[in-house]
Amino acid sequence: MEKEKIIVEVNGNKFQAFVEKDLIELDGKSYQVEVLKENAPGVYSLKINDQVVIVEVQRNEDGSFTIVKDGLVYETDVVTETVELLRKFAVETDIKHLGEISVKAPMPGLVVKVLVSEGDVVKRGDKVVILEAMKMENALSSPISGIVKKVFAMEGKTVEKDAILVEISSQ
Repeated sequence: MEKEKIIVEVNGNKFQAFVEKDLIELDGKSYQVEVLKENAPGVYSLKINDQVVIVEVQRNEDGSFTIVKDGLVYETDVVTETVELLRKFAVETDIKHLGEISVKAPMPGLVVKVLVSEGDVVKRGDKVVILEAMKMENALSSPISGIVKKVFAMEGKTVEKDAILVEISSQ
């Protein structure tokens, strides 16, 4: 299996990581991770570099995760390098746009959840659609602050790459 490059965001800080089976390289350090057992729904015993830890993991509606370890809360988001580049491209493109912008499907997939409705006010970075592609859920964000003009995405429907999911007009 080849190393997969991912971007991990923890409490607003981004890190590059590489994953290969149960080995994770994060911020230049290697971690051997093994799930020992699920103690209760969402509560796991993990072995990380010969140390056993217990974590509670909750998947949020937008596809991100809330992880609690030793009473500390970590808001996390994990995306592939491709999705991170697409997000960055959308934001950079948006800076050049005035008026309207479309949130498009970065790849073919299944619309899992539509998080906005027509007329909603959104801020740049707000999650608008959850798209499942290649067995991963991807939260697509609004690249601008504005008002949702039109929602084309429908939960449970498949979409092609570059399909317009949501149109947003700047305020």
